[in-house]
Parts: sequence; C-alpha cells; structure tokens
Amino acid sequence: MSNEGFTIAEMCIVIFALGLFAYPATLDTSPYTALSTWASQYICSQAEAIATSQQTTCAQEEGWPAISFNEKGNVSRASTIYENGREVTISLGTGRLVFK
Repeated sequence: MSNEGFTIAEMCIVIFALGLFAYPATLDTSPYTALSTWASQYICSQAEAIATSQQTTCAQEEGWPAISFNEKGNVSRASTIYENGREVTISLGTGRLVFK
C-alpha cells in the first residue's frame, strides 16, 4: 500500500474548512436586517417591562408597529407584520413572536 495522497479524514477537514469560508458569502441577509433589528428591540422592551414592572413601548421604526407591554411584559394588542415575504405574528398575552 502506498503512502501517497490524502486520507478521507484529511479531505473532509479541507472541504469543511472551505465550506466555512464560502457559505456565508453566498447569503444575502440584508432583507432580514430590519426584521432582526426590530425583533431585538421588541425582546429588549419586553424584558425591560418585566424587570422594572412598568409599562414600556417597543421603539417604532418606519413601517413597524409600536407594541406596548404592560408591567408584566404582556401585549395588549395582537398584530401581524409582513416583511420581505416573512410573516411575524405577535400573540396576545405573553407577546410571543411567531416567524413564518
């Protein structure tokens, strides 16, 4: 048996490493930037309402609804948002976000 060439394990490591560098370059995340920013603000506002036991409103961005939380972090009004083909449903009560 010859000791020339690469083992399967070495080839898998090389392919995996190349994939780590090549895959992120193929993703276009710009359509979801606004959605993820809004979702982060939403969660921070809800956490603030719970932590301080005071009513809080999620900062309103252009085209995004302002969401109010009571002192327990609950949402008083359900809402559905459509952004770049994605649907985000805000449930009453706990204010659960559902992404579709």
